Amino acid sequence: MAQNVADRDRHRIVGSCIIYDQGGRFLALKRRPDLKVYPGLWTVPAGGMDRDDYALLPQTSPDGWENPLEIAMRREIKEESGIEVGSLEALGHFTFIRPDNIPVFGMRFAAPYLSGKVTIDPEDSTEFAWVSVEDVGKYDFLGRIADEIRDFSEKLKQR
Repeated sequence: MAQNVADRDRHRIVGSCIIYDQGGRFLALKRRPDLKVYPGLWTVPAGGMDRDDYALLPQTSPDGWENPLEIAMRREIKEESGIEVGSLEALGHFTFIRPDNIPVFGMRFAAPYLSGKVTIDPEDSTEFAWVSVEDVGKYDFLGRIADEIRDFSEKLKQR
């Protein structure tokens, strides 16, 4: 087993979550304009997995923890928006290299809004909106998030 991992093989692990309400609207958060990475763009709750997300909990298997990214995603959703969500549905995964040259591996989820009042974290965001799929194009979303909201909206209609 390799004891040292080359920097080019290390990735930041993140999750993002498309949160929807019973009216078919989607939660959007506007990133602060002074952030180093993707300032001022609209996004969905997202963030990185930290060791403490699982290592401080009892192990769920003999040699580790199950679903640590889901644990991290629920923490990030609560921190960034103040709400609770239902079951997380995995939608896919992605990679990119951040503007600060850090490679990222991420999982995208969707989850129904469950409870709580949206309260944004002022360290990350300046405002929030519940956006209909018809209005997604009016927001300057990060990356492919607008398309992913549209795609997921179609999945919801087919259910």
